[in-house]
Amino acid sequence: MVTDVQAGAPVRLALKFRPGQKLRYRYHETLNYTPPPKFTDLSGYLLEAKVDFEMEVKDVSDEGTATVRITFDRVTVLLDGQQIADLTVFPKQGRRLSATIKPNGETVFYKYLYLTVNNGGQLEYRVARDGGPIATRTASKRGSEKITYAADLDEDHGVIRDGLPPTRSLESPEHGVLAEFKVDLVPVKLFAFVNLPTVALAEGQFFSVPLKYLGNEKLSYQGEADVAGYHGARVQAEVTPWTEGSEEAGGYLPEVTGNVSYVIDTLGKLVQGKANLAYNIEIPGVGFQTATCKIDLTMRK
Repeated sequence: MVTDVQAGAPVRLALKFRPGQKLRYRYHETLNYTPPPKFTDLSGYLLEAKVDFEMEVKDVSDEGTATVRITFDRVTVLLDGQQIADLTVFPKQGRRLSATIKPNGETVFYKYLYLTVNNGGQLEYRVARDGGPIATRTASKRGSEKITYAADLDEDHGVIRDGLPPTRSLESPEHGVLAEFKVDLVPVKLFAFVNLPTVALAEGQFFSVPLKYLGNEKLSYQGEADVAGYHGARVQAEVTPWTEGSEEAGGYLPEVTGNVSYVIDTLGKLVQGKANLAYNIEIPGVGFQTATCKIDLTMRK
C-alpha cells in the first residue's frame, strides 16, 4: 500500500487486499526464441499470448496474505505474428487456478497454465502442478519438425535438468537436451520478480534482493506515477545473473538479465507490471539456447 506522502519522503510499498475484491487484468507475454546454431534443422519462433482474467480475493489472513482465484475470460495466441487461436471456452481444469499473495508480493501459484503446440501441430493448453517460470517439459511441432523437449527448471537446485521422461517419443535424441521456454497464461514470471522491501524507501533509494538461481534484483522507488486512471508509486528493478552456482550438478544454470517495473496504487493494488528479460542457457557441447521475453500486465476498469 502507498499512502499520500510529500515528494522525496520515504514510502513503504506493500500490496493490500480485502475479501470479495475483484481485480480485472490484461496480460500480454511475448517470447522470441532462438535455438542453438548447431541445430540447423530447428528454427526460432515468436510466440505471444494475450490474456484477460479476473482475480477474486477469497480470503485475507491477519498478516495480509490473500488467497485468490484467477479465472480466464479470453486468451488470444499469435505465432510469428499470425493469430492462431482466440479462446473463450477452456478445459475444466484450465479455466481457473488459485494462488496466495503476500503483502511483499511473494506469490505461490497452485498450478501452472501455459501453452504449447502438440505433435499434430495444434495449440495445446497445458496444466501442470510443478515446473518453474522459465522452462518446462513439453512437445512441439513446427512444419515438418516434431520434437519433444525433456527438460525442466529444478528450482530446488537451480538448474535446467535434462533426462526427464519425455511425454512423447523424440524425433531426434539430440534435441532431448534442450529446454523449451513456455509462455505463461498467468503472470508467473512477473510475480517471481515482485519482491517489495519491508523497509520504507526514499525516491531513488536502492534495495537488493537475491532471487535464488534466477538472478539478483536491485530495485528502487521511482516516485509517483499515473497508470490507466490509477495514481500510485512506481518501482523499477534491474536483474543481473545469479553468480553463486547451483547446489547440484547434472543440469544447466540459466542466466537471466533484464528489467522489471511495477506500479502500486494508493489502495495497495498492483495496477501495472512490465518486464523485459533475456534468458541464456548453455548446453554443453551444443551451444546456447536464447530467448527474450516481454511482459505487460495492466489493470482493466
